Amino acid sequence: MNWLYHNRAIFPDCYPHEEPQVQTVPWKEFPHAQMARWTTDFDCGHKTQWWYCIKDSAFDLAALNAKRRYEINKGNRNFETRLIDPAQHRDELYAVYENSLLGYDPGDRPQVSKKQFDAKIDNWNSIPEARIFGVFDRESGALCGYADVYERGRYLPISSMKTRVDCEKRNVNFALVYGILIHYERQLSSTLTPGGGYYLCDGQRNIRHQTNFQEFLVKYFGFRYAYCTLHVAYRGPMKLAVRLLYPFRRMLEGAKDCRIKMIASVLRQEELARSFRK
Repeated sequence: MNWLYHNRAIFPDCYPHEEPQVQTVPWKEFPHAQMARWTTDFDCGHKTQWWYCIKDSAFDLAALNAKRRYEINKGNRNFETRLIDPAQHRDELYAVYENSLLGYDPGDRPQVSKKQFDAKIDNWNSIPEARIFGVFDRESGALCGYADVYERGRYLPISSMKTRVDCEKRNVNFALVYGILIHYERQLSSTLTPGGGYYLCDGQRNIRHQTNFQEFLVKYFGFRYAYCTLHVAYRGPMKLAVRLLYPFRRMLEGAKDCRIKMIASVLRQEELARSFRK
């Protein structure tokens, strides 16, 4: 099993439904890593403190109540979602990305330059399983949002989803999610053997950024929480720091400084991980 490195942490290179066989954490291979995280018991069937947000069944608009159908239909009246070649929309995609940051707290806004974003677009085009969805204003034709989804067997991760903040009241997010679900309707209606069926995945529980997006997916589009077990391990000095700071975790909650917020999120994650050790 291989490991991936990101932001001073390492993760097993496997899909959520694949059980990682972790005997020891390969700290020597990643000298800058301070933390390792992995999950087991995917979709265990009972509620836990950690989950993936997934959609593993076809979306049925008619099954929703009238209010929820209205919100989705409003989005579809205003916007159209379709697959795009991102190389043909470089400037528009970056403009959407920049506008989407207005919805973040100032301390949580990622800083990605146009050059870095262009490299991201080139990377999308280099990955055969990448699918980039664009959502367009039906009147002006302007690009108002995008999402990148990856077709990795039965696992269909939604890596990112960005929309213009000034289009949210016209339900741009509804139109984008609906378009993705309709595109994958056939896969979500089928069953693969062995191992189960296809599933779209919006990622794991988010503890750093305050967002209700997963609740939005559950409420309007029938996503659900696939509960699992969270495991966290730390390199020696980091382990000591977590142990010393853990009693003060409540004092750090709500901090505005981005560094303190990061520490608070690590301690919150540790609190959740400890719920599995009882």
